[in-house]
Order: sequence, then structure tokens, then C-alpha cells
Amino acid sequence: MAARRRREPAVTSAFWFLTERSIRNRVAHQIKSLKRPRYALAMLFGFFYIYSVYLRPGGRANRPALGDDAAVIAAVLVLVMIAAWWVFGGDRSALAFSPAEVQFLFPAPVTRGDLIRFKLLRAQPQVLVSVLIGVVLFKRGASSPTPAALQIIAYWVIISTLHMHRLGASLVRANTGQHGVAGAKRTIAAWAVVGGAMTAVIATLVIALPRLQAALANGDFIQMIASVLRQPVSGAVLTPVLWLLAPLFAIDSAAWLSAIWPALVLLVLHYFWVVRTHAAFEDAAVEASAKRADRLATMRARRMGAPLSTNAKAAAKESRERPARTWIPLSPTGHPAVAILWKNIVSIAREVRRSTLLLLIAGTLTIYVALSKVQEGTDLRPGSYLLIGMAGFLAVIGPMWIRNDFRTDLTKLELLRGYPLDPRALVVAEIASSTLLLTGLQLTLVLIAFVVTNVTKGPALFNLSFATQLAALAGLVVLTPLLNAVSLTIQNAVALLFPAWVKLGAVGGGIEAIGQTMMVTVASVLLLALAWLLPVIVAGLTILLLWTTYGAMSLVPAITLAVIGVAAEVWLMVQWLATVFARTESIAE
Repeated sequence: MAARRRREPAVTSAFWFLTERSIRNRVAHQIKSLKRPRYALAMLFGFFYIYSVYLRPGGRANRPALGDDAAVIAAVLVLVMIAAWWVFGGDRSALAFSPAEVQFLFPAPVTRGDLIRFKLLRAQPQVLVSVLIGVVLFKRGASSPTPAALQIIAYWVIISTLHMHRLGASLVRANTGQHGVAGAKRTIAAWAVVGGAMTAVIATLVIALPRLQAALANGDFIQMIASVLRQPVSGAVLTPVLWLLAPLFAIDSAAWLSAIWPALVLLVLHYFWVVRTHAAFEDAAVEASAKRADRLATMRARRMGAPLSTNAKAAAKESRERPARTWIPLSPTGHPAVAILWKNIVSIAREVRRSTLLLLIAGTLTIYVALSKVQEGTDLRPGSYLLIGMAGFLAVIGPMWIRNDFRTDLTKLELLRGYPLDPRALVVAEIASSTLLLTGLQLTLVLIAFVVTNVTKGPALFNLSFATQLAALAGLVVLTPLLNAVSLTIQNAVALLFPAWVKLGAVGGGIEAIGQTMMVTVASVLLLALAWLLPVIVAGLTILLLWTTYGAMSLVPAITLAVIGVAAEVWLMVQWLATVFARTESIAE
């Protein structure tokens, strides 16, 4: 026992040294990077964005403080996030260590509990950053009489507890997966608690759905859903989460002081649960660490255009040998550009996790049903307007989000130049791959809204006749791919002309990444406005000349001329980008 007491301070000191040295080296590296102009400019843009959106003083005096109803809604969202960790937490990123940590710490004379404590300690810098972001957003979004220091403590308790819960869920899943029936018997209580909690909340909401729809029509939806969730069964399920969130929603310092103790108790209980969880921690952690290391090495190699490492090659070979179903068949013969187009479209489907897609679809359907009113007939317009709004939002953010084009493939420039493919065909294939995917998403959302609204007997979309809606839909089928093609051509042109200023490959994080994205976005919006300026002027002049004689029919030649003009601009830009690509020799980091 005495030897154990002597060993624990030494282990703790070593862990503190590793954590402090890692933070210091990371900060020194970022400061050193400021010598590069593009990095420094990106940091300035990132700080300006954060200040202007979140830190700018003023505008908060008239914002009401969040009350008990908001706390209940927040508790439900936290419970959904926890359930996602248990149900879809197939990746064990919470258990992953760096290769150096695996090599030096795992053979060291430390226990499994020591390794878990080290993992919790190394997560504290990220937790503190999340705490600061949360305090800024919360203070910006609503007034609160509690001091900022108390808000910081509340956020730290919440985020630390949730982090430990995620780590504990990963340990339980690892135990269940590696020990089969025996592991399932040891973890059945945890699974039963999570499953029962989610079932109780979902059943309560389903039973109260008519009241919620009526409340939506009356404008008191938030109050009604909070009242429903306070019912005995769902209220008992949400009580621990409400204890955890209570300090954040305290109305004053005295209320915060009485609310912080239950949250601290939950924090301590989570700590002992995680440390004492009986699971094959070493095996699961080594496996997760190896996968993360291979993933990072592959990303760096692709970004630099370097050959893959031995482990990365083995992982790539294993993924190629593993049978995979492709939902788009590729003919063994045909134009090579079609293969590039196929590769880029299929790559998106392989990168998107099924759990993410299912959660996105389920969330959208839930909001759609919640917005739909069932009173004296069915009115599905609010949900349909949501889908149309999502399609419009994708027109703005989609070109930055969908990157299966030159912004990904330029990291493999030598491979692209080796293809027996004309540069113009290659440019067309790269731009078309993102354009088709983005256009498909937008038109699918609009088509669902159109069909669902018109098959019911409720009011029509925007109170327009069916013929007018059909004409608008046909116009969107023509204009949407053209608009996306212009936006994505500009994005690819920026990547080809200024590769050092664009994040090629996987998109990173950090303030500099935010600033870099802002710079590219501002430049792209200006170029997009210039591209549409002349066609819009021509269309406007056509309407002015023909409106007196032909009325609304003058829109047809005006839109036709605008489409022809924009299509001609895209064609000229493609020809120019093909010349630029042919002259490009290498992509430097």
C-alpha cells in the first residue's frame, strides 16, 4: 500500500508534465506559423469573424433570460446526444491515444485506471476551449444575472461530465463487443437504462402529439412541449440531465450555489464509473489508436502528394479487398471522364456515415411532422417551406460543403496528370461531380415538398395554382444546376489558381481555418455576383423592351438569354481552367 502511494504522485507528475509540454509546444508551433502571410491573414479574418459575431458588445440588454422551459428542451437535446453515443458510437475515438502515448505509456508500470485518468487529463484543454465558446455563446444569446466565473464553472462541470459519459459508453461498447455474452451480461444494466429512458421520452411525445400540433397553431409550442416532458415518466428520465444543466440556467448566484452540488455529484459518479469500468481497455484503446494514426497518416500523405506508409497501404488494401456494394454501376468501357465523375460521386457516399445520415433524416422528418398542422384538414405547407428553405440554404453553403472535385483531387495532382484524359474533359468531370450531387440534393428536397403538399387536400404551396407550381419546378430544374455550376466553377478556379490559400483535402479546424474559409467565401461571392451581373442586366433590358407588348410572356426570352449568357461564361471558364491545369506542375504545401 505504501509503494502504491509513492507511485501515484510520480505517475501524476509525469502525466502533468506530458500535458503541459504538449500544450506549450502546440502554442509555440502556432505562433511560429504566424510568420507566413497567408496563415497570419487567415488568423486575422478568423478573429474578426469571432469578434463580430460573438464578442461584439451591445445588443444583449433586451434579450430575456432563459427559463425552465428552455432547460427542459436542452435536457432533451442532451439526452438525444447521449443516446447517439450509445447507439451509433461504433468508432472508439474517445479511447484513442497517439502513437507515442501507446508506445511509451502502455508498457509503463501504470494501471488501466492511470491510463484512463491520463486520458481525462489530456482532454481538459479541449474541454476548456469548449467552455469558453459556450460561455460566449450563452452570454451572447441571453442575459444572465450570474457572474461569468460561475458560468464557466457550470460549463466545465457539464462538458467534463458529458465527456466522461462518452468515454464510459465507449468502454461499455468495447466490453460488449470483445467479451460477447459475458460482456453483454455485465453491461445489460447500462443498455437497459439508456433504452428505457429514450423509450419513455419518445412515447410521451407520441401520445401528446395532437396537443403539440394544436399548441403550434396557437403559438405556445415551446411551453406545451416543456409541460408534456415534465409528466411523471419523462420527468423522471430527464431529472438527472436537469440536475446537470441546472447551474447553467440559474437565475442568480444563490440559485447557482444550490444547483451546483447535484451536478458535482454527477461529475464524481461519472469519474468513478469510468475509472472502474471492467472492460478490455488496452485492446480497445490500441485498436482505436492504430486506426486514428493510420487515418491521420493517410490524410497527410494525400495532402502532400506523398506515398502512403506501410500501415496505410495495408489499411487501403484491406478496404479494397473488403466487398463493398456500389449503388452506381460503372461500365468497364467508356469515356475516361465518366470514371472521374463516378469516383467523385461515390466517394461522398462512402465518406458519409450511415448513423449521421439516419440522424439527419430522422431530425428533418421530426421537424416536418411537428410543423404540420392537423386542424380541419391537413396543412403541410410549414414543413414543405422548411424543405424549400433547406434547398435554398444549400445553394449558399453547399459549394463550400461539397468538395468532391479539385479541392480534394489536387492533392493527387501527379496521378491526375497521368490519366489519358484531355484537360477540358477532366475539368468538366471535376466540376460536374459536385454540381450533380448538390443539385440532386436541392431538387430532391423541393420535389418532396411539391409532391407531399399536392397529394393532400390542404392549401397549395405559396397559394399558387398547380400549373404555376409546376412551371416554377421546371424553372428550378433548369436554373439550379446552372447556379451551382457557376459557384462550383469559381470554387475550383480558386483552388487551381491559389492552392496555398485553399484547404485541400480534409477540412481542418481552428481559428485559422475559419479565417481561411471566410476569405475564400467572400472572394467567391464577389466573383459569383460579377458572373451574374451581365446576364441579369441583359434579362432586365429584355423585360423592359418587351413588357409593354407581351406582358408576363417577356420573362421567357429574358430568362433564356440569361441562361445562355451564364452557360457561355461557364464554358469559357472551363476552357481557361483546362489551360491552367495543363500548366500546373506541382501543388506545394
